[in-house]
Amino acid sequence: MPSVLSILSGMLLHRLTLISILAALVLSGASKCGKGTDGCDMRATVVDMTGLDGCGRLLILEDGRKLLPTNLHATLAEMTTDQQVSISFKIVEDMASICMAEDHMVELTCLVTVAAEGPCPEMVDPYRPSWSLTVMKALDPERVERLTTDNVDLYHYVGKRESRIYDCYGNLRCRYATDARADCDEVFSTATSTTIIYVLDQTP
Repeated sequence: MPSVLSILSGMLLHRLTLISILAALVLSGASKCGKGTDGCDMRATVVDMTGLDGCGRLLILEDGRKLLPTNLHATLAEMTTDQQVSISFKIVEDMASICMAEDHMVELTCLVTVAAEGPCPEMVDPYRPSWSLTVMKALDPERVERLTTDNVDLYHYVGKRESRIYDCYGNLRCRYATDARADCDEVFSTATSTTIIYVLDQTP
């Protein structure tokens, strides 16, 4: 008949084994997370790779790794190419991808835009900055206006059904159905002058 001491020793060993297993699982999960999962402190650049099957918008980290998000697709779709963002993520290992351009598939746990720094060059051709080219392709606007403000220039893309206002760094400031301009009155009120820089050629 086993002694009380041997029974207690067995129970203790069993508990220590469970604790070791749980600790291993926690560490394993942590290794799948991006740095600062709760801090949203990893910088990345949005790139448009919709030309490749199954890719869409990818995020390129500062170390060059390419991430294919499995969530927040609608939010990413609103961002322009070269948009700087701050993220945190968890690496997804149980999903297959047909993109093949990414280094990791990830679940984003945080995604925020980062304001660009430094002087903003005046845009003359809306097809030249990569972020503006993306907007032009998406909206095919009838005209583009530069809205001069006391801070940075804004660019107003007037589409047939939808219009948008971006700052000179490519950050979306406002969007509205073209027949509901009042939805962006707050943004328009910051403009001190308006200059048309592009008009769609509608010559038959």
